[in-house]
Amino acid sequence: HFWLIQLKSSKYDYLFNSLNLNVNCDLKVAYLNLVTAIKSFKYTIHDVYNPAFERGGKLRTTEVGFYNDEKKFLWIDPRNSYSDRNNLTGIEFKTVIVLPEAFDGTLGSYLKYDREVQINTFNRFHSRLMHYCKDYYNFRLSVKFRGYELTKKYHTLME
Repeated sequence: HFWLIQLKSSKYDYLFNSLNLNVNCDLKVAYLNLVTAIKSFKYTIHDVYNPAFERGGKLRTTEVGFYNDEKKFLWIDPRNSYSDRNNLTGIEFKTVIVLPEAFDGTLGSYLKYDREVQINTFNRFHSRLMHYCKDYYNFRLSVKFRGYELTKKYHTLME
């Protein structure tokens, strides 16, 4: 099953720009076809999703087919939606790493460190998972470091 929204115009982006339409959302938009080359089809059909809108994702639309009363649906290269939607460009994930004790060296080397795995296992696991995903899906990581220094009276933000 999927949602089908019928519109009169191809200018529909404003309807979905501020909605969080996840990768598993199955929303199709059908609008009146005004292109002469494919006039035999009454509607053009687009797949619409907005991955992680709340994290900086952008609205994405893909032309997936056409429709008319005689020929019914004509799907263009029917593929798996998930393989089409694996582009996560522009998405920003925010995370926090809490270090329970002081360490020597850089944060990156500490998170890759194999000894003393009983200390800070959760952060090390997620760091490695993100690096595996980075290598597999070919994306970049941009890490910004802000530290807190523990004093006897309060925590202070170091920049």
